Amino acid sequence: YGHESPMDAHMLTTSITAEKALVGIDIFLDWTDANRDPQVLGKLLESSVNTEDLKLLSITNRSKSVYPGETHAAFFVDQWRCRFESVDGGAVTHQQILELLQRFDMAGLDFIKTEHLYTFDGKPGYSAIAGE
Repeated sequence: YGHESPMDAHMLTTSITAEKALVGIDIFLDWTDANRDPQVLGKLLESSVNTEDLKLLSITNRSKSVYPGETHAAFFVDQWRCRFESVDGGAVTHQQILELLQRFDMAGLDFIKTEHLYTFDGKPGYSAIAGE
């Protein structure tokens, strides 16, 4: 100690840039209504929350896809991930995301977390849901 020279800590930079596009959002809910029936939640989201620009793609619970499609009897926890993506596969704006969140609020749904879904050079920068 005391005889070594200090470490040379240069910041690495890159000149590579990717085209980044916001294409959807995962909205996590705390939801226990209707005996935690994902079919009830899915229909509620489709009828009350979907917008012109963002539509419900799927719902997961404990990392398993539970909507759309048939759900076999399972133990569901209170936290649900609801994935919304742009209707045309294109980019959406933060204003459109805010409109979607406002609809969750107006429907009385308790959203507890959100994660924006981005593509980079047209490739998803987020995890696919099992079966996608």
